[in-house]
Parts: sequence; structure tokens; C-alpha cells
Amino acid sequence: MPPSYTKYIAWGFADHSLRIGLYDSDRASFVSEAAAQNSGEILCCACPNGKMIVTAGTSSVVTIWKFDANRKSLTVRNSLHGHTDAVTCLAASAAYNVVISGSRDGTAIVWDMTRFTFVRQLRGHAGVVAAVAINDLTGDIATCSATWLHVWSINGDPLAMVNTCVGSADRMQQILCVAFSQIREGDRDNVVITGSTDGVGRVCSNVLIAGNNIVY
Repeated sequence: MPPSYTKYIAWGFADHSLRIGLYDSDRASFVSEAAAQNSGEILCCACPNGKMIVTAGTSSVVTIWKFDANRKSLTVRNSLHGHTDAVTCLAASAAYNVVISGSRDGTAIVWDMTRFTFVRQLRGHAGVVAAVAINDLTGDIATCSATWLHVWSINGDPLAMVNTCVGSADRMQQILCVAFSQIREGDRDNVVITGSTDGVGRVCSNVLIAGNNIVY
């Protein structure tokens, strides 16, 4: 949890609770079972700052929580409706004040965290959106579905679409996670990194990605 990163957030428990604990001791200092009432089973979580937690899951609702560390309380600040199926991934950017959600409905949505409103929907994915990321330097957004990596501008304009599949059709590795490197804005050495079910991390050059080239 920013800004000190001395605390962690954990989910995926049998009681569907959300837990916050100290990173060094690995001990939970706060447990909330109320989170499941809004998100159903929590499948993903993001934390743009130390006072805001975003959760989503099987209910398809993206829930914004206000966390008070002193009072050890977690209260609903807003509920965002836009997906028609379970939300599978979240990414938050304090720099651009947005949250990106990806869903089993095959879309990703950009949400404004100042007004807690829908901004735009990113369409055209092959199936479930399994991973999302946002570049705090440029605002570029990465979304992943099946073997496809999509890169969008902060305004929702498609910048690139790359199929990371390697080998025969029976080795269709699914992308599970994605991240941007952030050396300096405009630095040609910045890359997009994906991790897939075949255990391989693939590095895509920001310079070459527009030409659908993969650099390993």
C-alpha cells in the first residue's frame, strides 16, 4: 500500500474477506468481511493511495473503498457499474487519477477517480480480459486477452495489437499479467512485459510494438 509500502492487501480467502497487514511481519492487522457484500467473491484489487482501495469480482461491480488506518475502518465510497460479467483485473494510476478494469465480458473500462465516473470502454478483445496495466509516465494502457496484447492511449485510441503466440496452435499460451517499464518519459528503452501460462516472460519494445514486432 502506498505511500510507505509497509502494508499489504490480501484477498482470495474462504470467507471472501479483505485483509490488510504489515509487510514485514506478514500478520493481518485488519480484516473486513463487508467487502464481499459489494464485490461478491473478490478476484482483484488495486490501491492508488493509502486511503483508497478498489476491489472487484464476481458481482461485476467495481467498488471504491475509503480506508481509515487510525480507526481501522473500511467504508464504501462509490460503486461503479458498467461491466456485464465478472471483473478479473484492475490497475490504478495516481498520476492520471484513473482505474482500469478488465472483465470476462471482453471489455476494459477506464474510470475517473476524481468524479467516480465512467470515462470510456475499450473493446475488441478476443475474450476475457485477464490483465491490465497503465503507464504512469505516458498514460498508455495495456490490456491482455488470450495471447493478444493491446496498447491504447490514455484517450482510448488503439496504438498497437500484438499476438504473442509462439509455436503450434496446441501451445496457445494465455497472458496472465502485464507491466510497463518506466525509465523516463520518451525513453526508447522502455518496454511492455507480459507473463503467460507457459511460464515465459515476453518483452515487447515500445519502439517496435507499433509494427507488431516482439523482442525477447
